[in-house]
Amino acid sequence: MARKKTEQTEKEKALRLQLTDWIYAQYNVSFLPTYVFVNLDKVYKGTYKNLNKPIPVEELFDMWQRKIDYLNQLAAYNESIGKTMTSAERVLYDLAVLLAKYDGYCTWKAKQEAQYQEMLVERLLSQEINCSRITQLKKQDDDNDDISKIIDEV
Repeated sequence: MARKKTEQTEKEKALRLQLTDWIYAQYNVSFLPTYVFVNLDKVYKGTYKNLNKPIPVEELFDMWQRKIDYLNQLAAYNESIGKTMTSAERVLYDLAVLLAKYDGYCTWKAKQEAQYQEMLVERLLSQEINCSRITQLKKQDDDNDDISKIIDEV
């Protein structure tokens, strides 16, 4: 049990590092203040302001990657109306936007999972049909062998 927990902790640490490396690259920064990482940690633990449940690192990372184009458009709009932000402010602003959209992301993810499960069931059903057809063809071949045996005997 302890080994499994250690593996999960190591996996989570690796994902956190991957997310922060991605943030550095995506926002073209070489330094972010500690409070950015403190806020990210609060999100993972569910203690971030107005957040009532923890958000797993992999879900936040996935959502951030999927929404980065939207976030870039939002940042461009904010700049066009005179609202400029430092890199750290932008990261936290984007984080807040993502958190506001988290419920929608969960709904979308559940729909995707349901569609995937439905596709798997359809695939399995089609394979069953194909198997039954093969069984019928095999029976026909067996019947042909019986007729040829009868003819050979005559």
